[in-house]
Amino acid sequence: MSAREAPAPRRGYARTSLGQVHFQEAPAPAGATSGAGAGDALVLLHQTADSSAQFQELLGELSGRVRTLALDTPGYGHSDPIPTSAAPPSIADYAGAAQEVLEALKVRRAALLGTHTGAAIALELAASRPRLVTRLVLSGLPDYEPEEREAKIAGALPAVLSPDGAHLRQAWERAADPMWGRTSLSQVARSASDSIRAIPGRHHGPLAVFRYHARERIPLVRAPALLLYGERDPFASLQPRLAALFPDGRCERIEGGGPSPMQERPADYAGRLLAFLAT
Repeated sequence: MSAREAPAPRRGYARTSLGQVHFQEAPAPAGATSGAGAGDALVLLHQTADSSAQFQELLGELSGRVRTLALDTPGYGHSDPIPTSAAPPSIADYAGAAQEVLEALKVRRAALLGTHTGAAIALELAASRPRLVTRLVLSGLPDYEPEEREAKIAGALPAVLSPDGAHLRQAWERAADPMWGRTSLSQVARSASDSIRAIPGRHHGPLAVFRYHARERIPLVRAPALLLYGERDPFASLQPRLAALFPDGRCERIEGGGPSPMQERPADYAGRLLAFLAT
């Protein structure tokens, strides 16, 4: 079944300590297990300020091949805003909420795929809950040197609504930036809508990433890891060095790909992903 013919994913909500989390689910073939690499499910974790809609094309490619769950990070997409008492959340907080979703859905083992903010969340899940994670796929794992980290933290401020609607144009222009490699107006519109929906807490995800020390957590990962990234990803130069820190890590660059290769080249990306899960 092609992505174009795939049925729409099932949607639902799960209660977590960071509010209700929205998810999309694409099923495995009837009567089939998800496979040794994927465990009970393959879990997709998106970049900021997108939502699980970032994986719309990839979900179509994976439907009927592996049970796939795409989560909206708390505060993004159709998930609840972050409770005031929990703001600002850390990457560990986001990872804990993701685990609560999997527990609610009775997923005992899972492969994780994360991109940018989602990559940091996936890494933390794999580092802190090694029995849960069977495989780890990271696209554009972020990490920073001390001076850059401090500057990023200082600049992570709440977004505001503009009386003249300037925030609408800003969200569209960012989503349409050729750097992201989005291939259709519908992809741009999805990203811009997600960015607007996340105001005023849109900065929570980036702030959590800026405060997260990925290199300190990588050695704790026991699952096989694949850093699968686009050549034009802003973190591309870091990926080979980070991959070398994993106990069982490898690196694969998608030539010409941007920061969201699962949107640019969903069939190619799905093929590489499934090949890794099958190893």
